[in-house]
Amino acid sequence: MKINQVTVAIAQLKEDGYIEELKLTLISKITDAIQAYRKLLQAQEQMKIQEDSLRKAKDILEINLALIQAGRIAPVDRFQSEAAVANQELSLLEAENQLESARLALVNRLNIDRNLKVVAVESLMAQPMLLDAEKLMQLALENRPDYVRSRLNQKIAELKLLQGEDNRRWNLDFNVNYGGNYHTVSPELTQVSAGLTLKHTLGDRVPERDFQRSRINLLKAENSMENSRENLKVEVKNQIREVGFNFRQVGAAQEARQLSEQNLAIAQEKLKLGKSTIFEIVSLQNSLLSARNRELTAIINYLNALTLLDQTLGSTLDTWQVRIERK
Repeated sequence: MKINQVTVAIAQLKEDGYIEELKLTLISKITDAIQAYRKLLQAQEQMKIQEDSLRKAKDILEINLALIQAGRIAPVDRFQSEAAVANQELSLLEAENQLESARLALVNRLNIDRNLKVVAVESLMAQPMLLDAEKLMQLALENRPDYVRSRLNQKIAELKLLQGEDNRRWNLDFNVNYGGNYHTVSPELTQVSAGLTLKHTLGDRVPERDFQRSRINLLKAENSMENSRENLKVEVKNQIREVGFNFRQVGAAQEARQLSEQNLAIAQEKLKLGKSTIFEIVSLQNSLLSARNRELTAIINYLNALTLLDQTLGSTLDTWQVRIERK
């Protein structure tokens, strides 16, 4: 690159750095909004789970009342079922409050009308993802805004070093003088003179000081970029591991929920035959409620882990098709 183009190149690199800074801000805001949206989605699903649990508790109470009327169980057994219904109603109120809190948190995050009744519609499915660590690392090196910015800073430092090196050199100028008519014999002739001038200000330490400072700044920029690269490798590796861990958690939670459903169904059949107790049914209902909530939490955590992986790779804007137009 020619030295007279360095200033323009530095200005362009700085503008590119501002764009990367904007990308970093947008990615952070989008990620926060997605997580707030998923909290609303989780609160909605918890509300449905709680409503279903209340309905089942009421069904058990009706069965118990029928069994009491038939003389198959003692009248005092109704109190346990009634207590279970009361507890589920209390839990439903708490779920309603959490839902409203999640809705307000989302509308505040999006800066929209607080009275707007926002409803999350995302399907809660945990699909397995094939993650190639090497390809994802390359993607992160190409897209992660803070790492790209560190590369730009290194290039700027290199160009400033070129400027510093040029400023401390001796200036060699080519001079041409176009004179008048000095020839006495042939007055139509014109005199032209040319020469080289070598200049340097002796005793001026500023150029050398600026050059050495530029060298140090370049070393710092190179070191910063290398640290960013190593940190990025660790982040990508950790987030890939986090995605895999959360997906396994989903599988375990789904299996636990299915077993809880089977245990409750078996106990309910036994109750009809008088071979089970109200205490056992209530206990199994509570276990199923916990299992369903754990499964829900596991799915939300998995989806959020994928979103955070996007953020780690710097690919959030591409995933959500957000484009930054430059004038």
